Amino acid sequence: MWKCAFAALVLAIGCGPKTDRLPLSGTITLDGAPLDKGKIEFASIGDAPLQSTGAVIRAGSYEIPAEKGLLPGTFHVEISSPDTEAKPVKVSGYPGGPTISVAPDRIPPEFNVDSEKRVDVTREGDNVFDFDVTSAKK
Repeated sequence: MWKCAFAALVLAIGCGPKTDRLPLSGTITLDGAPLDKGKIEFASIGDAPLQSTGAVIRAGSYEIPAEKGLLPGTFHVEISSPDTEAKPVKVSGYPGGPTISVAPDRIPPEFNVDSEKRVDVTREGDNVFDFDVTSAKK
């Protein structure tokens, strides 16, 4: 009986999920201090297959496991962190659409809506991407 259980355990361990995707991680600082909360998103650009992923930023760090990671390529990066203590601003999602109130972002446009930040995900690299952000309010 125990031989069957041991054989089943060995088979189960050897049959874990396999992926060609790569894990990503890094740190984000805002004005020199770890960003308390936010999100980071990666989206493929160029001729690469369409793919994207993202993660929550907590205490200045983010981590994306291989199962949710990316294949090698160049990726556009956007970072956001709503300022929930600031007065909401009104925005319209599309022309003629409804206007809604949202918390303004603490991250300046050059790191989110106007971001030109790029990273190269490679099989050879550690795929650790750190970003030092200076707030728009400085």
